[in-house]
Amino acid sequence: MDGILKTSKTLLHTKGGKVKTRKCQPSDVRAVYDLMCQLKPEMKFDFGEFKIRYNEIIADSNRLCIVAEQGSVIGFLELSIHIQHSLIGKRKASTIEALVVDEKARSKGSGGKLVDEAIAYAKSKDCKIIQLHSNINRDDAHRFYENHDFKKGGYYFNIKF
Repeated sequence: MDGILKTSKTLLHTKGGKVKTRKCQPSDVRAVYDLMCQLKPEMKFDFGEFKIRYNEIIADSNRLCIVAEQGSVIGFLELSIHIQHSLIGKRKASTIEALVVDEKARSKGSGGKLVDEAIAYAKSKDCKIIQLHSNINRDDAHRFYENHDFKKGGYYFNIKF
């Protein structure tokens, strides 16, 4: 991907061999579904509904969806590009909506490679910030993001309906 998806493949040598990153294809839906089930095991995703959303998201020109492969798909990242508006200004921003690496493939570099690709892509789209939300209980994920230069920027609050 040469940092901004100029080619279809980027190789990363990891402990387990070569990892390739590329744009998601419709045929990746089952592998991405399985990864998302690892990320959120408490949620029960309906595969049919997931497939519909997946195909909409990978076709969205304001999103980057990429996978990491090492023989099979071992990681997935979804990045959205949007304009943040407020009374004090507006800026082009990007958000990592999802990042997951197969439990057996973690801590070998593929997650970092996906993040590097997302950062390069966001910069190529003139985004001024890349941000994400991470579950408060995911200490390993927080260390991962901090090791990749993300800074804690505040607290995230919500009300579920």
